[in-house]
Amino acid sequence: MHYYIRCPLRQGQYPWVEAIKVVLGNCELDIAYTLPKWFLHDRLKASVKENLKRLTHRQWQEAMEINELCQTYKQHKTELEQEKYLSMLSIENYKTLARFRCASAKLPTVKAFYRGEELTFCNLCEEPELPNEMHLLLKCERFAYARAEFLPSFRNITEPIQQVYQELINTQDPVTLKQLATLIGFIFSFL
Repeated sequence: MHYYIRCPLRQGQYPWVEAIKVVLGNCELDIAYTLPKWFLHDRLKASVKENLKRLTHRQWQEAMEINELCQTYKQHKTELEQEKYLSMLSIENYKTLARFRCASAKLPTVKAFYRGEELTFCNLCEEPELPNEMHLLLKCERFAYARAEFLPSFRNITEPIQQVYQELINTQDPVTLKQLATLIGFIFSFL
C-alpha cells in the first residue's frame, strides 16, 4: 500500500488509495503513509479504528446539535450504539417506538416544524401546552384512558413529569416497552 500511496506516477490512479489517504488524514495519522516503518500493522489498525470511532461520534453529536428535530432524540440518546429495545420488541413495536423517538412520526410538533408554524396549544385536548412527545404520552387528556389501560404502572404520577418521561422512554423492561409501543401506536392512529 505504501508503494501505491507514495509513487507520484500512480497518484489518482487508484480511488481506493485516495480513500485510504482521506481516512488516515481524518484520523490525524497522515504520518502512516509518509513514514510507514513507524507503525506496526496492529497498532495502526487499532489507532485507525479508535480515531474513526471518535470522529464518527463527534460528527453524530454535531449533527444532533444542528438539527432542530433532534431535541427529543438528544434527551434519551447519549451514546452512538444500538438501542436495546430493538432486540427486545417485535418488528412492529420497535418500528413504532423508533419513529416516536426519532421524530419521524406525524406528531403535531413535527408537522408544524415542516410547515414553518409555531404551536402554542395541543389541538387534541385544547390545553395551552406544546403537543410534544412528553405531552402526548403523559399529559394529554385525549389519551388519559389509553394511558390507564396500556401503562397502568404510570397511572398516578407523583414525580416530576420530565423524570417520569425519561424513565419511561429509557426503560429496559420488555413488558413496559411493549405497553409503551402499544400506547404510541394508539396515539399515532389519532394523528
